[in-house]
Amino acid sequence: AFFGCAALLPSPAAALLFVVTIFAFLRAASFIHELTHLRPGAVPGFDTFWNVLFGIPMLFPSMLYVGGVHSVHHAKPHYGTPRDPEYLPLAWWSRTKRILWLLHAGALPIAQVARFAVLAPASALNPRLRRWVWTHVSALSINPGFVRADPPAELRRRFLVLEAVSSVWAITLIVLVARSEEHTSELQSQFR
Repeated sequence: AFFGCAALLPSPAAALLFVVTIFAFLRAASFIHELTHLRPGAVPGFDTFWNVLFGIPMLFPSMLYVGGVHSVHHAKPHYGTPRDPEYLPLAWWSRTKRILWLLHAGALPIAQVARFAVLAPASALNPRLRRWVWTHVSALSINPGFVRADPPAELRRRFLVLEAVSSVWAITLIVLVARSEEHTSELQSQFR
């Protein structure tokens, strides 16, 4: 649907395929929740398949939700508390604060690119920055006060691989966009 939409622009068929793409992307993203509830080995390869097909290309790898984020939300001592990554007392907030909270979501794609293209490589060189990156910007969480614990030992290597591959992909995206802009400028100057 995504590629069909791009190929058929502008047309009513492209608009329809755009709507299908949105719902397909939302459904694919929601599988990150299923990954957290799967017992290890229950569906061999599913986590890897999902990360390769969707998680890494969208800079949304499963390490952002699996192994210490969503499981904290389900832990009785943390549920509905400031330690819960998926809870905020929105009903008590002012209307303005709620609107600003919703609007900040528009910056998240840029934040994800920065997290993987800039912070991941920089934190590989600086242990203090590494700790901050892991605890503060490595969780799919609506609670900005959530501080993530160290990854479980059995997932550390996998998380490092996911982060490294996501980092390479984010840097590649930046380079491709920059080269695309250069190419567009060259074409525009030729037609003037």
